[in-house]
Amino acid sequence: MSAGTASRSSLPKVTIAIPTYNRRAYLEAAVASSLAQTYPHIEVVVSDNASTDDTAEWLRQQRDPRLVMLSQSTNLGMMGNWDACLARAQGSYFLLLSDDDLLEPEAVARMVAVFEGAGNEPLGMVYGRADIIGPQGELLSHGALAPTLEPASETIQGFFLSRRPTYPCTILLRTADLRAAGGYSYAGLTLSCDARAWIAAALRHGHVGFVPEVVAQYRVHPGRLTSQSHIETWLDNNETLARYCAEACRARGEARVAARLLTLVQKMNARSAMFLIRDIAELKQRPLGRVRRFLSLHRYFRSPQCLPTVLLMTAHLVKPPFVGQAVRRFKRLWQSPC
Repeated sequence: MSAGTASRSSLPKVTIAIPTYNRRAYLEAAVASSLAQTYPHIEVVVSDNASTDDTAEWLRQQRDPRLVMLSQSTNLGMMGNWDACLARAQGSYFLLLSDDDLLEPEAVARMVAVFEGAGNEPLGMVYGRADIIGPQGELLSHGALAPTLEPASETIQGFFLSRRPTYPCTILLRTADLRAAGGYSYAGLTLSCDARAWIAAALRHGHVGFVPEVVAQYRVHPGRLTSQSHIETWLDNNETLARYCAEACRARGEARVAARLLTLVQKMNARSAMFLIRDIAELKQRPLGRVRRFLSLHRYFRSPQCLPTVLLMTAHLVKPPFVGQAVRRFKRLWQSPC
């Protein structure tokens, strides 16, 4: 056995899973970023979900021994394909990389180091920052920072407050925890299935670790499933996810956290509705039409505690110059010392 082989065998194996469907144009870069990891003990599982482009042909040409290719004869759907990757995984850790996202070379090494160095604080999840990029790889924004270690309940509340952005490409989980949670499929969730999976793993162990360096590039473009979904479907998913989290927190004896989550999801839905409506092409030049669409969704953010958020989101949808100026002035006054 060579020194390099001995070194790899002493490290936990990591599965990087890439479910793909008709994304040959992006897939090559996603696979290349996975194989370029500095962490030496990886496998890259690519599951082709019955693509109709040249994905299958390209995969047949690959010769890297770390690549594991799965070819689905029929389309399994998004979650079905994710679970197919999980079923084949042989690593102790699991990272789900969308076929249009990219990993930084040190991503796996940094996240494994946090997991393996956790000491007395059992971690259910480790995640890192992402750069948000556009269709051509142009940088759109930087991901937010978070505490390097915090209780799982704090991370979950931060997620519903939009202060803990998480993307599958930035999350490392134990394969065993994912399987114990039933994989990615969950009744009532068609869009938030990845969040439910990491939340289950995080609560199982109690703490979450964070890598402050950028570990991945998360791509946003018109082809993404979430950007094409009906608004009500997205908001319904948020509510289902919040109920799941609340029940899990109650089971852990965190009743106050459970109650707060059911309020936070309404604020989250108000923000989500605003952003989704703002991107509807036929309403781009119709501010009052955007407001009417927003208010038609009032059942998703009906709590009295949501009123300030609802008013602010309405102002964002109208957004004449004086509204923006007034909001900025109010923020400066609010934040200034007395």
